[in-house]
Amino acid sequence: MKILYLIHTIDNLGGTELHTKTLSKEVSNFAQTWIVGLSGKGVVIESKGERTEIPCELPPFPKTPYQFAPLERVLKDVVDHIQPNVIHIQHFLRWHYGVLDQLVSTKIPVYLTLHDYFLFSPAFTYLASTFDEYLKNSKNIFGTDEKDYLAERYKKLTNSVQRINQLIVPSAFCERVFAKVRYPQVIEHGITPFKVSGEGKNIGFVGSFLPQKGSEVILKLGAKRDPLLPPILVYGADGEAPGLKFMGTYSESDRGRVFGDLKAVIIPSLFHETYSLLLSEAWFGGVFPIVSNIGALGERVKEAGIKCPPGDVLAFKNALNHIDEHFSPQKVRLATEMAAEYLTLYG
Repeated sequence: MKILYLIHTIDNLGGTELHTKTLSKEVSNFAQTWIVGLSGKGVVIESKGERTEIPCELPPFPKTPYQFAPLERVLKDVVDHIQPNVIHIQHFLRWHYGVLDQLVSTKIPVYLTLHDYFLFSPAFTYLASTFDEYLKNSKNIFGTDEKDYLAERYKKLTNSVQRINQLIVPSAFCERVFAKVRYPQVIEHGITPFKVSGEGKNIGFVGSFLPQKGSEVILKLGAKRDPLLPPILVYGADGEAPGLKFMGTYSESDRGRVFGDLKAVIIPSLFHETYSLLLSEAWFGGVFPIVSNIGALGERVKEAGIKCPPGDVLAFKNALNHIDEHFSPQKVRLATEMAAEYLTLYG
């Protein structure tokens, strides 16, 4: 079996990219796999540790068109060359948004996993209560009023989603969100195991230090931190701020060291997380999570952690006084289990 995974970018260390690389690696024990993504200069193909770059003009963003001939031609050539039995779209940010229809037209089975809310709007972390809310906020998304573009994009994409073989989401929360478009199949993400090394004495933040991930909450927690206490460690960024110690970027192979440093991790997301691989990694590493009670992130935490209102700095500060260093982590799904479910789906 040959499987082509299509994604927006290969080189970032975001959750979608990590999931795609993990899935491709696990599935490659039973099938040939390729990851096809975009760089700043064109299309990138990775397979068996080898990388091929194809220069290509890319469409504008965020107002990407339905069709974009230069990228369509390159993608057609790639698919014709690989001749996959299955195409699994992980994300189509920065691709022409007619890419779903282009791939469906090949008559090859096409699957789509939704990792955020890009199906609704280019502002992919923004989950509105109704589609009319997206239209009302189109000027905030694009800088100009683009109601007509958003409406046409949504109409075409909802039609495209009906034509694919299966729509997939990683959580029950997403199942409810996207059921109004097409009822999806839930396949929970899995992580690769890692060996923890460290004394686990610190409190930290791990991941992309971005506003939607709650960077402002961390900065305010640092500013309120008692100077007699150790600083909050920030893994994933460089910088300086009161009460914080920035540890720089890290790679997947560093997870054992990162989580080995921590007794608790703060996950203060301000948007509706669709899953949170970080939460799974924290539990696997025996690290106590303090999370925003929002989206799948909040729903997944039952007893093994503390949930705080999103953006409530005082609640997060108080939670730091109630870390349970002897808690029982919730069971997490491993990548081998996830891959087995996908192979069954692919047939």
